[in-house]
Amino acid sequence: MNNFDNKTFIITGAAGHLGQAVAAKFIQRGARLVLMDRDAQTLRRAFGAASEALLLEVDLLNRGHIRAGVNEAISRFGRMDGVCHVAGGSVWARPCTRLHPRPGTSSWT
Repeated sequence: MNNFDNKTFIITGAAGHLGQAVAAKFIQRGARLVLMDRDAQTLRRAFGAASEALLLEVDLLNRGHIRAGVNEAISRFGRMDGVCHVAGGSVWARPCTRLHPRPGTSSWT
């Protein structure tokens, strides 16, 4: 099995059944998680005990929400090692492999 110690991942759609299952596996492997969903109440109910996880209410149909969520995640953990996009919809303007911090800032574009 892979060891995700000291690795940080964003999981979108984390409040749903599939998102919860994926997050549970990542937690078992030692990952630090940024759990995003537009349903904050279900997200807190499912992961409130996961003290290491950053729980964020993010509507992936809103670019401003995405940007703010990623910036908060970077601020907390310093970096992201991967994204597991489980949510059913989004407006990512380009592949996440091409997202990068703007030079000289910690803000993502």
